[in-house]
Amino acid sequence: MEEKKIFTEEEKLVKLELVMNRTKVSFEDAKSALTACDWDALEAIIYLEKLGKAAPKCDFNFDEKKQKFEDTAGDLINDLKKLFKKSIDTKVEVKKDDKEVMSVPAIVPVAAAFVAPVVTIPLVAAGLLTDHKFSFKDTASAETEAAKAEVKEAETAEVKAEEAVTAEATDDNLPEE
Repeated sequence: MEEKKIFTEEEKLVKLELVMNRTKVSFEDAKSALTACDWDALEAIIYLEKLGKAAPKCDFNFDEKKQKFEDTAGDLINDLKKLFKKSIDTKVEVKKDDKEVMSVPAIVPVAAAFVAPVVTIPLVAAGLLTDHKFSFKDTASAETEAAKAEVKEAETAEVKAEEAVTAEATDDNLPEE
């Protein structure tokens, strides 16, 4: 004959919490199920599932989904910042007869096309019909090239200065004839 195990009040509370958390039932239902199953938590959970009282299992992980959303939103915001910077660094130039008529950040005509397409589209069409040339120029890369040229120039000057110092030192060490 099987001997019934006697549980302390603390052990019973732990089992009650476990059953309540796993099945989402009330304290009373969890206690009834555990009592009916001789305080076997697994049997109590199965018992509640058979009665249809246990909440259906849900694999939805809110914290994981929230983190994924935050990461995606952060990536989107960073991409939009880069796009905005690029649209400011890129200029739309309008020329007629090789003379610059206008140069504005690319964001200006794009915004104008969204805000006032009824005005923007006819202006562009008129510009094209009157032999105006539209082009895009990336000013950021031009600035980068200029900065690289300055660095190279400074390095060249530094090397020449070092060579001059070395040559002078060598001339000082030569024996006089």
